[in-house]
Amino acid sequence: MKKEFISIAIGGLVVGFVLGLMLPKMFSSKDAQHDHEQHAAAPPPPAEQAPARFSNDQLEHVIKEYELILEKDPKNIEAYFQIGNIYYEMRKVNKAIESYSKGLELNPSSIDLLTQLGNLYFDTEKYQLAVDNYQKVLDIEPNINDVRVDMAIMYRRLNKPDIAIKELKTAIENDPEHTNAYVNLGIILRFDKKEYQKAIDAWQTFLDKFPDHVQAGKIKELIKKTKELI
Repeated sequence: MKKEFISIAIGGLVVGFVLGLMLPKMFSSKDAQHDHEQHAAAPPPPAEQAPARFSNDQLEHVIKEYELILEKDPKNIEAYFQIGNIYYEMRKVNKAIESYSKGLELNPSSIDLLTQLGNLYFDTEKYQLAVDNYQKVLDIEPNINDVRVDMAIMYRRLNKPDIAIKELKTAIENDPEHTNAYVNLGIILRFDKKEYQKAIDAWQTFLDKFPDHVQAGKIKELIKKTKELI
């Protein structure tokens, strides 16, 4: 699973990346239906939505320090992972992919690298590539439910709602406390399958289990609007 907080301390510069926070919606959303989606292993927010925490010069300095590490230790997978994360933060997608891919050449089973690469493809709306990398993670460790939920969202974007539903139900079976799985299950049942009562049931289960959740108000409103369709 993606590391939730990565702190880099090199040459007196400390750079922190919050990479695993749960965001209220995916920044790649294009319409109201997507706005309701809840993903678990969220990529960092795009540059235009987030305040500049570090200058590009500072970030480039950290990259150079990691490159020096790689000169001494070309098989340092963590260095490739961190360089990829910095390029991800800088929105330099191709360079991030290159760094993650080099790390994966050394360790094709790295869950961190596979997850981050999947998240990057998620961000850039390359849905099938995101699915491919998420599936590799789940082949290694089937109980990483954040990844499974995000993969379900990608299946939804690929117009495969039945597969998405199956993955979300598996996530709930694995972890009955996974809030986003219930939310997304209801969304797909409501907007894609038009199975209104099943959507209401999924969201009501969410409210029964997590009545004080920050998204409870939104879910109540969704239930109210969905009942009007029955």
